[in-house]
Amino acid sequence: MLPATELFESVWRRSRPYLREAGDLLPTDRRILQLMLSRTTDAATAHLGTSPRTVQRRVRALMDPAAVTSRVQLGRYAMRNNWV
Repeated sequence: MLPATELFESVWRRSRPYLREAGDLLPTDRRILQLMLSRTTDAATAHLGTSPRTVQRRVRALMDPAAVTSRVQLGRYAMRNNWV
């Protein structure tokens, strides 16, 4: 069994960023944005195989690199930057 620090380091080396590049979204994130822009609720969006809370976290994670503070701003940013 690996010590915790060695385990962490081995997993860290194989990890990848949540957003690879500004316009290079994961397919699930792109779908979440599409549903958000069509005014689908988080609960309905969760049919992607996740929970409404996970949808909220992923939307929040998309807001950070877009440097926005609301979903409306995120939608506008996503449309202008070809995220959807």
